[in-house]
Amino acid sequence: LADALALVAGVEISPGGDGGPAGSVPAFMGLREFDAFLLVVDGIPYGGAFNPQLTTVDLNNVERIEVMRGAAPVTFGATSFVGVIHVIHYAAGQAPAQVSGGFGSRGSAFAQGAINLSEHSTLSFNAEKRELAADDASYQRLQAQYRGAAEVLGGDGRLDLSVASVRQDPNSPHVRQGSRLTPLIPLDANHNPSDAQIDETRVQLDLGLERALDVGMLSLTGSLAHTSADLTRGFLTGLGTNPAVNNAAGYRQDRPVTDVYLDAHLSNALGERGHWTVGLDYLGGRGEQESENFSYFVPLDGRTRPSSALGSIDEFTELEDERNFVGLYAQADYALSDRLDLLAGVRLNHTSEDREGEEEVDGVDLPASDDRSIDRLTGHVGLSWRAYEAGADFVSFYVDYRNAFKPAAIDFGPEAEAEILDEETAEAWEIGVKQQWLDGRLALDL
Repeated sequence: LADALALVAGVEISPGGDGGPAGSVPAFMGLREFDAFLLVVDGIPYGGAFNPQLTTVDLNNVERIEVMRGAAPVTFGATSFVGVIHVIHYAAGQAPAQVSGGFGSRGSAFAQGAINLSEHSTLSFNAEKRELAADDASYQRLQAQYRGAAEVLGGDGRLDLSVASVRQDPNSPHVRQGSRLTPLIPLDANHNPSDAQIDETRVQLDLGLERALDVGMLSLTGSLAHTSADLTRGFLTGLGTNPAVNNAAGYRQDRPVTDVYLDAHLSNALGERGHWTVGLDYLGGRGEQESENFSYFVPLDGRTRPSSALGSIDEFTELEDERNFVGLYAQADYALSDRLDLLAGVRLNHTSEDREGEEEVDGVDLPASDDRSIDRLTGHVGLSWRAYEAGADFVSFYVDYRNAFKPAAIDFGPEAEAEILDEETAEAWEIGVKQQWLDGRLALDL
């Protein structure tokens, strides 16, 4: 994703991050947080009710990637505070038929392609191996997707089935001393156990139907995804050099996550100058983690790393989180005149979350639980005025207000923290001018 959006204005993406070397960390409007933006793939929130799943997103056979800055308080059921990244693959039977491959240093290689099986079906695949710098970090990616379309119940039906397997050997963050990186650790030192891994397998099935009715166009979407993760990781907790004293903490974890997304909406023209949409959606998720937390010693240069099996177990933890987000929404876009346009939307949210955690220390179980439900309105309203237009060139002034909220994120770390944090809220005003000059070849947004 970092390569795909390297030249896109308004978003900055760094490779790696907490998700491992196959992941990335987007930043919008100066905010770099893994849960502050929304990742959408072919109209479906990717990562569901939890967090964007950047490591398994398929960037093969992509028609375009749309980027929207700012909150998304009306659609998708998972609110973004800072921006939306929407990856759109070629429709079934419309992919450019091609196969490509390549080789790189350190044994890196890739092969990918797409084949139209018929006028209404496509099969795409992606295989990749990346060996990174001299820190023992690498990842292997295998992905396949089938897209099919057919006439169903008098409308246009679609079916997508995708499978992704990502195997990562993680790297390590560089420890700080005060406000600076410590000089005691060499560049690219790896302090994970020798058998460290971040292995993820994701299977997703999407179904959709669009049918014209007397009242408008009906669109139905359903998605079911399951991700299983097997992790072994470790991090320095100190800068000690005595092998008799542990200086690192690690964990082995199993983490299954199931995501469900359902959406039904109607849309139609609003007179001759506008368009309206009303809909109802549901976004659900259930995630669990079972972890063995241990401590160990690793040299600061990371040259001789022990196996996780040699670590001393400190505790066992379990955590289960279930989320249900339901929303009723409406949105309209209306041209008040040839130069003045109004866009407004509102959403009634109902969210509920149940969480149970348990940790076992010295053979004693310590259970805890929490639950929370929220009913809240969110929405946005915006106005734009086309001050100048000549051919492909134009100048438009705009003002926009957005009110958004989202339940607090959970990262399924090795802790059994059952407390549900307060929801996050955001209000944003944006005023600016969009310009296009040189017959559309130069675009400016201030």
